[in-house]
Amino acid sequence: MSSIVKAKWVTQENITLKTPSQNSFEEKNNIRQQTNQTQELNQNEAEFEQNAEALQAANELMKNAIKSSQEIKQKSQEQGYSEGYAAGYEAGHLQGIREGQQEGLLSATAVTEVGLQEIREVVDCLNLERQTALENQEEDLLAIAFEISKKIMRQQVQEDEAVFLKIFDEVIHGDEENLKIYLSENQKTLDFHINREIAEKIKKLANKTKVIMLKDDDKIMVETDDAVIDMSLPVQLEQLDKAIEQSF
Repeated sequence: MSSIVKAKWVTQENITLKTPSQNSFEEKNNIRQQTNQTQELNQNEAEFEQNAEALQAANELMKNAIKSSQEIKQKSQEQGYSEGYAAGYEAGHLQGIREGQQEGLLSATAVTEVGLQEIREVVDCLNLERQTALENQEEDLLAIAFEISKKIMRQQVQEDEAVFLKIFDEVIHGDEENLKIYLSENQKTLDFHINREIAEKIKKLANKTKVIMLKDDDKIMVETDDAVIDMSLPVQLEQLDKAIEQSF
């Protein structure tokens, strides 16, 4: 083989051998890069998983903390409500007892006052009835007294006519003159009849006395120069009755 051909073959051979070597290096380099990328991806994936687990753990801790906080808050509220309710119930119970005692005292006082008022009213009613009974009794006694007086006077006049003449003693005196005496023949109250004989006796009680007989009942009137005096027995009894009423 010539040296030229030999050199050419060597050159070609070298070129041929050199190419596989470069490809192998590039492949190795690519493999190395892929490996590094894979490792980096795996590392990133592992870090991501770790971060996810840490985040999940943090979320769980957060949830548990929130739940615990809510439970503590609820328990505090329930405890506060229970204590407040118990304290309020106790205070309300004591206040209710005080108010009940006060209301009971006021009610008892009102009932007692009503009872005392009723007793006072009963006493006043009894006093009024007693006073009315006494007044009625007094009126009855006065009426009885008048009736007894009438009967006594009637009896005395009927037994002795001089008793009738004494009626004029207070107004007729011996020195009186020009008297006029008006008499009813029928003195109904005394159940007594005045006749002429009695009329003459009356005339003699004073000088120049005139006796005028009337048809009306129970009239006894004396007329002087100054006045007319009504001495009728019913009038005298009425005046006596008024005087007694005014004295009470």
